[in-house]
Amino acid sequence: MADLDSNYIEGLSDYRWKEAKIPIYVDRDIDVKDWKAISAEPGTNKPRAWKITDSDIVEWTLAAKGKFFSQEVYIVLNRTSLKTSTSCDIHCWIGKQASSELYKKALYNATAFGEAMEGRALVHREVQDFESKRFINYFQYFTVLKGESDQMANCDLRSEYKTRLLRLTGPNAAGKICARETATKRGALDSNDVFIIDSGLKIYQVQELSRSFRHNGQLYNYQKPGAEIKD
Repeated sequence: MADLDSNYIEGLSDYRWKEAKIPIYVDRDIDVKDWKAISAEPGTNKPRAWKITDSDIVEWTLAAKGKFFSQEVYIVLNRTSLKTSTSCDIHCWIGKQASSELYKKALYNATAFGEAMEGRALVHREVQDFESKRFINYFQYFTVLKGESDQMANCDLRSEYKTRLLRLTGPNAAGKICARETATKRGALDSNDVFIIDSGLKIYQVQELSRSFRHNGQLYNYQKPGAEIKD
């Protein structure tokens, strides 16, 4: 297979390459998963997701449930059963802090996944903070956190966990709520929004009383084993 032109990708500053049009491909050896078996499986009307790493492509339950991390890249498959057919969408989600190598590998695999579907799927590109409504609406709770998922899963909540501040928005027209991690500082708090402060063993919700019911579901969806919830 062909690969993205690495000189073009690396020449773009910051993460603008994630939004750029990919102009050409060049020959290069890229690890591509065999997607044929997955493409032949029946639809479940629930998203499935795979995390792209330097060494592997692994199915990832956190992303399938709507939790994404800024240093990672994922492929998400959504199948919708219609009366006479099944609609399939493949999304390549790119975190702001993800490397260009991971992005290239993910985009290449998303394209290969689409080819394995033999014309039955549309392939989309999703950039952190600019996700499409279609993509967000797959999940009851859509969450974007900083860093890597392994850092959160493997740390000691008592001694190693770094406090996170999340801003909640929504629900949108489809009733979906988004939570995005923001800078952990007092100036980030806004009385017009609802926030979650995650300190590891304790999770706090900061809000106006009039907005409590509207966002309450997001707080309880975000809780972690061993963490105490505070209002």
